[in-house]
This record gives sequence, C-alpha cells and structure tokens, in this order.
Amino acid sequence: MILDKLNFILNYSNKNIKYYHNVFKKVDWVKSREDVISLNSLNQLEELPIINKKIIRENFKDLKSNDKIIKNYYKNSSGGSTGEKAIFLQHDTFKLHTTSNFLFFLKKLGLNPWNNNYFLIWGSVDDIGRPTLPKNLFHHYLFHNRILLNSSDLTQENLHRACEILELISFDYVRGYSQSLSVIAKFILQNKYKINQKIVVSTASKLDNKTADLIISAFNCELYDFYGSREVGAISYSKYNDKHNIFPLNNFVEIDFNENYSHKSRKGRLLLTNLNSFKMPLIRYDIGDQAECKDDFNNFQFDKIFGRSVDLFKLENGNVVDGTSLNHLLNNLESVKQFQIIQESLFVIKFKIVSKTNLNVDEINSIEQLFKSIFSEKCKFIWEYVSEIPLSKSGKRVYIISKVK
Repeated sequence: MILDKLNFILNYSNKNIKYYHNVFKKVDWVKSREDVISLNSLNQLEELPIINKKIIRENFKDLKSNDKIIKNYYKNSSGGSTGEKAIFLQHDTFKLHTTSNFLFFLKKLGLNPWNNNYFLIWGSVDDIGRPTLPKNLFHHYLFHNRILLNSSDLTQENLHRACEILELISFDYVRGYSQSLSVIAKFILQNKYKINQKIVVSTASKLDNKTADLIISAFNCELYDFYGSREVGAISYSKYNDKHNIFPLNNFVEIDFNENYSHKSRKGRLLLTNLNSFKMPLIRYDIGDQAECKDDFNNFQFDKIFGRSVDLFKLENGNVVDGTSLNHLLNNLESVKQFQIIQESLFVIKFKIVSKTNLNVDEINSIEQLFKSIFSEKCKFIWEYVSEIPLSKSGKRVYIISKVK
C-alpha cells in the first residue's frame, strides 16, 4: 500500500512538476520505458536528493504543480522548529487527509468522531482567531461543543476561568501546546483545583519528562504526544513514554543516519515524503527535527523526537505567553527567510531577521503593535538584520528565546 502511494506521488510529480521532472532525469531507475517510475523497494527512495526550506524558497515556481484540475489551493507557512521560513502551497484534499488522520488518532484513543467535546489551547490566530472564554457555559453549549483559549493570552484571570471550566466539565479530550499545558498544570497544582480529564494531547513543541509528569499530575489524565507540522500534516503519535507510531498513509518517514549524525545513539534527521499533497509535493523533505530509533528503523515507529524547544515569554504582571504562538507574526512575511525573537528584558524585544530586503514601515508597525497588545505599550523593539542566525549548541536554530528569569 505504501509503495503504491509512493509510486503514485512520484509519477504525479514527474509528470506535473518541473523541479522533480529535472531531478528524476538523473536517476537510473526512472529512465525506463515512457519515464514511468516504479519503485520495487522503499530503499530506492534514498537515491533521490533531499529538499529543505532553502530549496523550496529558491525553486518555488518550479515546485508548483501545473495540473489545472487543482483549483482550490492556498498558501501556508511555517517557521518550523528552527525559525527558518518556508512558504508552500496546499489544497483542500490535503486538508481533508489531515483531518482524517487526526480522527484516526482519536479512534486509537478510543474516541469516535462524535466524541467532539474538547478544550483547545492554541496559538495560531489564523486557526482560531482570538477567542475569549465563555462566561455563560449554558449559553455557549447551545451553539458550540468546544472551548478555545489562545496561548498568547494566559492571564491569571483566564487561567482561573479555564480551571473552573476544566473542573466543571470532563471533556472528551484536552489538546494544546506543551508549554501552555505546563503553565495551566502549574496553576492547577498551585491553586489546588481538582481536575479529572481522561485524555490530554500535547503538540507543537517537545514534550520533556518534567513537563509530562507535571501535566499528568495536574490533569489526572492519560497523556499523548501528537507530532505534526503545517508542511506535511500528521506525522506520528505516542502515549507518554511509548514509541511514536507513524501515520503510514499520510507521510513516508525516513531517518537519515548519515555521517553527520550519531550512529551510536541511533539518532538522525527526519525526512518526510507527504503522500497526499499534490499542488506542491514534498519528497524527502528535511523538516529540521531529529528522531532516535534504538532498534532497526522500519518506517512505522521511532522512539523519540528531538527539537521544537520553545521558551515562555514573561509579562510584567507575572503572566506568560507561549512562544509558539508568536511565530506566525513573521511566518506570513514572504521576504523573511529566517528569524529569531528574543525577549532581552520585560520591555525589550529583539528581532533578528534574515531577509532579501528590510521590512517596510507598515510591516514593522503592524508587528510592533501586535506585540504591544500582547505585552505592554512600554515595549521597545530592536530590529537586527543579519546574514545568518547561528546554530545553538544542540545544532538547532532556536527561534524563540527569553532571557527574563
């Protein structure tokens, strides 16, 4: 089944996408009758070159499908875990597959599609807007079956209200950014709320052991880690401390154990081939994260994910902002290649930007006003244009840094 889907996306790309057609010309097993691609083994995919965000930026037009049938497509963007920008094209079919994979994940947790009463702590304004917690739950549930909290708005008032709701209602599941869940978990324990939520799903940034133990203790729950990205949708899921199970019909996953990565620890970079995106297929895409596989890798499971560590930004009144919720402010600017947002002090925010051209006055003013609305009118901003953002000691470009203790 996976081999069939791989052959389909490869043949489609060869026929409809200039970039891949030129790439495949150089591969021996493509030079068959009528240029039909037929993988006989999954290992043959390793003969194709790897693409990354830089290649996507430099070959954007040639990576677009010329298939006229695909009409309902849209731009999406991601800073990933490194602050390196990528803008790519997706379409409605891709979105349907992303939704169906999440429903499959919920089914594995014992939840049916109609078990859709959930509490969501999210940061992307594009996804959820700027919701406010309902004051009247009865009125809210006449029209909605979910509660939304923006992770850039974790005020003491909202945390109290969120805990009151979580104490009152046992949701089918609670889902949120790991850093935001940790903030709420600390608040629950400090204020002695009695929460019983059966299932909590963490996503976006890395789920470390300390954060996981805190969430389990506060929510009295089973904890799951859902790993995905805007570029390729659902990738894998795991119950806390178990192996990650790959969604095999959404992405073909490789772990690249080349000379730059550690064979001793069985850690390597993740390469993803999305099987359901046709407007701009991503084949052997280096997402910027690493995975560990203690045993022989079989394309269905791995042990751990490394990457996506994000700081919390602090506010004057003691509230915090999940840094994951801030990256969309720069993701939407096409001229930006890489970025890093640093909270130097409570009221000083530095932006390090790698860009073709300096941002214009309107773009700068828009970003500064949004930050002031989240942090304070007293905020001052430093804009620094650099040729490259250096790697951290871990080999990652960290895009959100807070120096405030």
